[in-house]
Amino acid sequence: MDRAKFFASLRRGGSGVFGSSLSQAQVQGCEAILDACARYGVTDQHHVAECLAEPYHETGGYMLPIKETVMPSHKDKNPPDDLVIRRLDQAYAAGKLPWVSRPYWRKDTSGKAWFGRGPIQATHRINYAKIGQVLGVDLLKDPDRILEPAIGAASAVVGLRDGLYTGRKLSDFDFVKELAKATQPGGEYGPRRMVNGKDGTDRKVAGYHRAFYAALEAAGYDGKAPATPAAPKPANPVPAPPVAETKTYIPASDFDTIAREKMAEISIKRAENKSGKWSVSPTTIEYNTKGLTKSGWITALLNAILAIFKGNRNAS
Repeated sequence: MDRAKFFASLRRGGSGVFGSSLSQAQVQGCEAILDACARYGVTDQHHVAECLAEPYHETGGYMLPIKETVMPSHKDKNPPDDLVIRRLDQAYAAGKLPWVSRPYWRKDTSGKAWFGRGPIQATHRINYAKIGQVLGVDLLKDPDRILEPAIGAASAVVGLRDGLYTGRKLSDFDFVKELAKATQPGGEYGPRRMVNGKDGTDRKVAGYHRAFYAALEAAGYDGKAPATPAAPKPANPVPAPPVAETKTYIPASDFDTIAREKMAEISIKRAENKSGKWSVSPTTIEYNTKGLTKSGWITALLNAILAIFKGNRNAS
């Protein structure tokens, strides 16, 4: 697939999307969705076109992930959560959200809010959990991860592929027949049910689908997935914490006895080295030397060293 030709087709006058130019965000969003389709096995041309058409509609043509209530005219595509909640509360109080029986956007006991995020709006905690499980990303810990371009695009693709939004999925539809139905007066476009109920946008989304399908055709798309892109990675990977050093506290009065018993009470971690043999890893031993004579201290120390040496040989 020639992506330069793909974008040239979208910029063509009368394409039905974008107009004569695309912003960097629009290009980045389209690229992320195409990559996600390849990675998650969505290769049918109509399916890829729908994975582009739905985010085009849901983001107002922006193509990158946004938060609920963000409009095309808003410069800030990632407003503070409290502002999003306030906008939704005001709309709900004004009766502009008649389909909402119970506000889902308010913060829960953990302080997180489960309003819509993504190129296709994921709402409710359970849906974040479903999408996160498929992607291998902990969206319950940080729901804003879905605003990252790669993760957001992947959420839209697997959401449509698996029916995670409404239960309807890409494989449920014959797109040729659906597109034909949408051209009829009052005709419906069934694939829109993957995201929303009948909201009066069927014909619009069908038109966006045709535009993206034509661009894929112009780019020579053959229905085969290109090389699979890398999986989405955290923006700031957290390094693994260092392994804590093992410490055992031994009273001086017991030291000689424990040494003679081959340090039976000391926790010694063992690890396999490159030669396949076993060796004793470094262990910190701290004990109370109060009241121990000089000669007794030396004897105890030598016994300890001998016990560790013997333990290492026995484990080899």
